[in-house]
Amino acid sequence: MRRKWTCAGRGPALRCFYKHIVMQTFAKLFCEHYHVAPQRYQRAVFWRCLHRRAWVLAPLLLLLNRDFFTADFDLIERIRTLKSASELYGEVDDFNAHPWNCGFARRWLRMRLSIRRLTHLVNHVFAKARRDAADLAEAERDGLAHGHG
Repeated sequence: MRRKWTCAGRGPALRCFYKHIVMQTFAKLFCEHYHVAPQRYQRAVFWRCLHRRAWVLAPLLLLLNRDFFTADFDLIERIRTLKSASELYGEVDDFNAHPWNCGFARRWLRMRLSIRRLTHLVNHVFAKARRDAADLAEAERDGLAHGHG
């Protein structure tokens, strides 16, 4: 007997795989993609998205004044639950208005996260999840079309 490639009667398998994979949170997708333990999520995103010129002084700043990067870690924590890249923009607006995100070092010397890097990272992770979902749906469809599974 041949099965239809549908999911709970809601349409093509692609939609179901898309929902299953892409509707996961950014943190889960990020950790899976970069092989990062969930408890290391914040640090991993922080170091990937920090402005390059901040790399030299960031360890010292973290040691001397952990609060210096409060706005950055708040943003990273808030994007943990994103379900799509388009949700990032509201979080970035909040980041720009964060009371700890001011001063010469943060604004002019860019001792903070790079929004460009963060946006690229979020877009990359969600795009990879969409590609994976499409590949799985195609494999499932092909398997069912050929009478397998």
